Amino acid sequence: MPNENRILTIPNAITVSRMALLVPVVRGILAPVPQHRTFLLTALWASTDWVDGWFARRFQQQSRLGEILDPIADRTGIVSVATALTYSGSLPALAPAAISATDAVVALGAGKAAIEGRIHVSLFGKLRSLVMFVGMTALVAERSGYPKLGRFGRATTLVGVGMHVVSGTQYLIDAFRTRPRRKRK
Repeated sequence: MPNENRILTIPNAITVSRMALLVPVVRGILAPVPQHRTFLLTALWASTDWVDGWFARRFQQQSRLGEILDPIADRTGIVSVATALTYSGSLPALAPAAISATDAVVALGAGKAAIEGRIHVSLFGKLRSLVMFVGMTALVAERSGYPKLGRFGRATTLVGVGMHVVSGTQYLIDAFRTRPRRKRK
């Protein structure tokens, strides 16, 4: 159960660091020269999604702020990295377009339900994020001098994009099912 008043927690600091890592990660992806440092930063960025959640649960540092910040960091990061990978030629434009469209529809259709705590992250949603993080990290590795990871990274990321659309659809269904009923006059 989250503590509504907690702001300064280690998991929240990790989440904020994930957001800050986006600048060097995206810049590195867009650089014309492959950089091993970009791969390492991308791997660190991707791993913080798991680390902050584990730390919050393990040490009872869940917070309402963390429940709000974490999905924002995830969505912002995944769209930013996918877009950078598209500009670099590693992903088709369909990937960030599908992610962004799904996120927009979910935010409009299920955002209020999520804020009110009526819907929660599903195991499928967590798996989807893992698949996308692994795929995108493999694509950055390809650009950093490991060409054999390219096909795996593209396939994995595109599977993750498909999972993202399915997961978004499920969140919309859950939001619709849990909506408060209006009283008739």
